[in-house]
Amino acid sequence: MMRRTDKGVVYRLEDIDQATRAGVNKSFGHKGESYDLFKYKGGVFCGHVWQEELYRLKDKTEKGSKYISKYDETNTIPSSYRPRPLGNKESKIAPRYMDDNGHHPNYNK
Repeated sequence: MMRRTDKGVVYRLEDIDQATRAGVNKSFGHKGESYDLFKYKGGVFCGHVWQEELYRLKDKTEKGSKYISKYDETNTIPSSYRPRPLGNKESKIAPRYMDDNGHHPNYNK
């Protein structure tokens, strides 16, 4: 995912959730199991974080378009905006700064 991000690819929450369900990076997970990519990013001791980018539709008729080119990036966050999903706060903390350096809760137990 990082190589694609370096090339300008933007991931939607749906993309990250789908990658989690597909088991992307599961070799980094506890005992080779899948883990929440939104929360734990690249695994134990990882220094990566997710950065939130807000977009608004250029044209209201394109509602729900899957193409980022149909959206304008906005410089201000509307006061009505409520971040989702619930783990949004944790997504901005690198695993190496999380409890147990991002290890699974059952690590070393």
